[in-house]
Amino acid sequence: MKLPGECLAVAGLRESQEKPPLACAVVGLGRFGSIHARKLSVLPEFRLDAVVDSAPHAREAARALGVPVFASVDELPPHIQAATVATDAASHAAVAISLMQRGCHVLVEKPLATSRADSQKMLDTASCIGVHLCTGHTLRFAEALDQDTLMRLQATAAQVSSCEAPLLAFRRFSRWGVLVRDSVLDLMVHDLDLMTLILDASPDEPMSVIQCSAGENSIRATVQLARVQVSLESGYRAQQESIATLDVMPADAPSWRVDLHRQSGQYDDPLTRQYRAFARRIRGEPGIIATGRDGGIAVSRALQILAA
Repeated sequence: MKLPGECLAVAGLRESQEKPPLACAVVGLGRFGSIHARKLSVLPEFRLDAVVDSAPHAREAARALGVPVFASVDELPPHIQAATVATDAASHAAVAISLMQRGCHVLVEKPLATSRADSQKMLDTASCIGVHLCTGHTLRFAEALDQDTLMRLQATAAQVSSCEAPLLAFRRFSRWGVLVRDSVLDLMVHDLDLMTLILDASPDEPMSVIQCSAGENSIRATVQLARVQVSLESGYRAQQESIATLDVMPADAPSWRVDLHRQSGQYDDPLTRQYRAFARRIRGEPGIIATGRDGGIAVSRALQILAA
């Protein structure tokens, strides 16, 4: 008997054999961009045809991938159908808009943008041109957050009758980074997206910040959304392993933990599953990939915490 992950892999391979691969490009060939480029170079749903980066190291990296490198988006060949934006966060909006204006479907690394205004410009451009804009919230595809676990989390949240204490507690630390406050848009934004997904909150549902404090290594916030309190903590710890956990603490039942970084090796990695979901979204099929609107909501809530 095949494991569920094996079944998904077989189904994905069958789909890719039936449909031609999407010609794609990666813009920004830094640490994350290189990971995206290597992934796209082997996925049958895509054909990596170009990278965009003006830095000297990019030529050598592109040569290793066997694809041409261009200095700007304007130089991309016209047949590119989809692109990943993995530049610095401040340039996400300008790069993504330029790509969408060329008719490309775009996946933007998180955060979608660094301001509400830029997020809205990106959404307006996608709507006007008729392309798909998605956000790289890969934790939606974490192995530990399978369909059964997500349904259990949503059912637990739906049963909350009072909001006197947090039901969910997210903790996320990385070895990379410098400023604690930067971790809100860099790390906590993932958990703000998962929070919205788990609570099944309307895009217009207001979030209130109950408390927020910053320490030497982390920033902590308690928020309330859809009648549920949520605790969030993010930061950087250079000498320790990265962590991403979610503790669920019902008032009338034992608490339990979800290790969002758990990877058994039995299933595709989250980035692979996200790209397969991106390909399906481009073909008009439903899925849980974070849309541009989802990314914009997470950015807006991260900025609300930073302003508290």
